[in-house]
Amino acid sequence: MNRLISLLTSTATVCGLLASMTAQAKESADSWVNLLSDPAYAEATKQCLAVHPKSSPPTPPMVENAWAVNRDAIGVLTVDLQGLRQSCYVDKRSGRVERTERVLESDGPLFISIQDAPTKPSGACIVADRVMSERKLVGWLLRQRPAPSKGPDACSTPIWSDLRN
Repeated sequence: MNRLISLLTSTATVCGLLASMTAQAKESADSWVNLLSDPAYAEATKQCLAVHPKSSPPTPPMVENAWAVNRDAIGVLTVDLQGLRQSCYVDKRSGRVERTERVLESDGPLFISIQDAPTKPSGACIVADRVMSERKLVGWLLRQRPAPSKGPDACSTPIWSDLRN
């Protein structure tokens, strides 16, 4: 009986610890929401939502995340219901958008047709392999290059933005 009570007590302790950790993780994940009450973040959000690319069919852009890039800039990640994501960087002082970058979150592989890429695509983190159909080149299969054996590098997470054709 003492063993059972001990087991139940330790199980309750573990459950309490897990609940606390889950609450902390949620609070951490939602902490960017608290930034929206800051006037600089509110302005950055407004500017970034305004420059989010229009999708078809039109869907309203939303903010997925906001962060301090450095002491002079704010980053805002916008997304729409079509799945289009864009990172937007705003100067804190002027409130002007400094730059935007579309974000492609895919581990790949990705296929691109020969019509869209008549020459072999390349990129620092990209490997392109021919895709043939009936002895005819129909496109390219794009993959992230394998990680080096010496450990992580700049291409260890999927990067598609340096794709060149």
